[in-house]
Amino acid sequence: MLNIANYSSYGKEMLDYVTKRYSRRIGLGLATTLVATAAFMAVFRAHALAVGEPAAVSSALIGSAIVLVLNLGVLGLVLSGNLTVELSRLIDNAERIGDGELDRVAESDRNDELGTLFSAFDDMRLSLKTAFEESEAAKQDAQQAKQEAEQLSQQLVDHAEDIGDAMEQTADGDLSQRLSADADIEAINRITTAYNEMVTDLGDVIVELRAFAADVEDSTVDISEEAAGLADENQSLADDIRQLADEMTEQANSLQNAQGETDQLAASVEEIASTTDEVSNQAESAADIGIEGREQAEEAIEAMGEIQSSMQELRSLTESLETEMDDVAETTELIDDIAEQTNILALNANIEAARAGNDGAGDGSTEGFAVVADEIKSLAGETQTAVTEIEGTIDDARQDALDVSEQMGRTMSELEDSSETVTTANETLQSITATVEDVDTAMKDVANATDEGAASAEEVAATISQVEDDALDVAETSKNLADAAEAAAETMTVSAQSVSELADRTAELRAKLDQFDVATSTASEEPTATPAGGPGAATTADNTEVTGDD
Repeated sequence: MLNIANYSSYGKEMLDYVTKRYSRRIGLGLATTLVATAAFMAVFRAHALAVGEPAAVSSALIGSAIVLVLNLGVLGLVLSGNLTVELSRLIDNAERIGDGELDRVAESDRNDELGTLFSAFDDMRLSLKTAFEESEAAKQDAQQAKQEAEQLSQQLVDHAEDIGDAMEQTADGDLSQRLSADADIEAINRITTAYNEMVTDLGDVIVELRAFAADVEDSTVDISEEAAGLADENQSLADDIRQLADEMTEQANSLQNAQGETDQLAASVEEIASTTDEVSNQAESAADIGIEGREQAEEAIEAMGEIQSSMQELRSLTESLETEMDDVAETTELIDDIAEQTNILALNANIEAARAGNDGAGDGSTEGFAVVADEIKSLAGETQTAVTEIEGTIDDARQDALDVSEQMGRTMSELEDSSETVTTANETLQSITATVEDVDTAMKDVANATDEGAASAEEVAATISQVEDDALDVAETSKNLADAAEAAAETMTVSAQSVSELADRTAELRAKLDQFDVATSTASEEPTATPAGGPGAATTADNTEVTGDD
């Protein structure tokens, strides 16, 4: 529905626009009136000044005021009697149009903006009237279309219920249902025709499946029996071949044991030869090490003798250092005594200097004497401090010298013991070296003999290994044949089981197919009856049904 308020708002906007235009005209007219009145007053004033009488001036002022009032009155009458009436008519028309009175004509014989505004309002009224008429026509068309859509929707619902019922019966196994294809809706007719064709085709397929299942069930029994017989024959052949393979494997195992013992013997001989060579090499190395150790022992004995001589000299130097430290200590004590005496002398000098100052002899020499005494006293104090530090250092050095002397004594004693031990070890190394050289000679003879025995054992082991490989090849081939025969037997057994299962599944399929009620009519045949459900409802064809016993 059209919104009249929008058009009314538009009319009011036009009215406001015209009002503003007339407001500017009114302002212009008022300004013109005031200017004309002012000009008239200027003329009267000039005339009064020319006459030169007070009465004339007063008359001029009164006349100007009267002219101004008359001009304003005339302007007000014109405006109130013309513009106000037209605007009131225009506002009344706008309000009536806003209330829905679209047959009221807005007319004016004016040629100015007000006349244009009246024409615009009348055009707006005509547009609104036309729009309302079109809206009413569209509303009637919409209501009619709604009724037709509701009727069509109800027909679709009825046909959908009929199709749903037929499909439910089909899902329950009743394939004899057919739908009527005489509906007024082409899409529904296509659906029902397609459904009838589908059910007919499905019935034909089920009939064919029943016949095929019967043939398969008969054939699977024969195939299962033949497969079972072939499986038994293959299993018997596999048992014979596997027995042959087991015998060949036992022979190969015997050869393998013999070859293993021969390999073990050869390995033992080689190990003995290797061990002998290794012992011989170790004996040579031991002899070389013994010679080298003997030489190092002799060098160690000489080095120990030199160390003992050096330690003896160091011990003598340490004893001399202790003696010198004693001398330094005595000298330090003497310096300490001298520093103490010097300190006492400096103290006496200070006392004398102080006494001389008290007696009145406070000249420069006395002060200088006191300063020198102080310096001597300070030097004596520093000397005593240094002497004390030197004494501490000497005591530490003397103690270190004593420790070094004692350590050197112990070291010399240990060197003497080590020298005796090294001498004994040197003699033992000489004896071991001679024995190792004899062992090396014997080991070389044994190594030559074991090398020859190892070569012979390897030749025997190679021959046994070749025979063993041949036996294993025969056994492996026999096992492969036995495995193939067993696999064939298992395959035939599985095939027999599969065929048996296929027969069972075929019987189950036939039982399920027998549950369907299949009509012999085709999709082109029309149903003989229409149920109360309306057009398109499911119908039962009055034809002979094909069951599993046909």
